Amino acid sequence: MTRLRRWIRRCSKAPSFWVLVFVIALTILSNHPALRSMPGSLASADERPNLKEMNEEKSLIREGTSLAEARGRFKPVNERFVFIDESTGKPLTCLENLMLQRIHSFLKDDEGGRQRWSVSGKITEFNGENFLWLDRAIRAQ
Repeated sequence: MTRLRRWIRRCSKAPSFWVLVFVIALTILSNHPALRSMPGSLASADERPNLKEMNEEKSLIREGTSLAEARGRFKPVNERFVFIDESTGKPLTCLENLMLQRIHSFLKDDEGGRQRWSVSGKITEFNGENFLWLDRAIRAQ
């Protein structure tokens, strides 16, 4: 048997050896890029992205936020309507309610979605996407 093997065998019987191996392994794992953003990772709190930054990347609007007199246009997309806010350019899928039904009746006559609207409502969030619950809508000039 070689000297190295005898030395490893002798060291592996000591508890301090295993503590050292464990600490080295944790240090290596905590610096791995794939593990830095995992919840509960050993990376420092400064290195982990916080929830606010993650929402900003997705540009989600917080649930319950009021939208007041936002100007924009409605556009039919598949079976739903999307309100495109002129100030932000952000499209918001509208939830079906009586107000949207009234808007839909006006949009039937609107060719090309040229009518501008001033809308108020609440922002909801589901599955990483924002939706708009319309409370009020007025055709803007």
